[in-house]
Amino acid sequence: MGVSVIEATGFFLASKIMDHPKLGRKKGAYYGLGITFIFSCLIPFIGKTNAWGLFVAFAVIKFVISVTFMVFQYPMKILYPYTAEIYETMIRGKALGICSMSGR
Repeated sequence: MGVSVIEATGFFLASKIMDHPKLGRKKGAYYGLGITFIFSCLIPFIGKTNAWGLFVAFAVIKFVISVTFMVFQYPMKILYPYTAEIYETMIRGKALGICSMSGR
């Protein structure tokens, strides 16, 4: 149940980040990937004995990943629409399909 609450909150926040005038999709993706990297690097230092520390680290990682990445193909995510904006209109469909396929 906790994972569902974390993801639902992340889905709501993703739409707010995309429309924010100072953050937007590009900075939102950069910050999201950076926060995920930092908390992933902290996990070995927390240790196996600190259960609450591990839970908080994993919860933050799950939340940021659900905000940043395109989970279940929801159209309100940050990274998937931003990838579509990189390419020209003529090759956008094929390029997006190749990126999606190679990412899976």
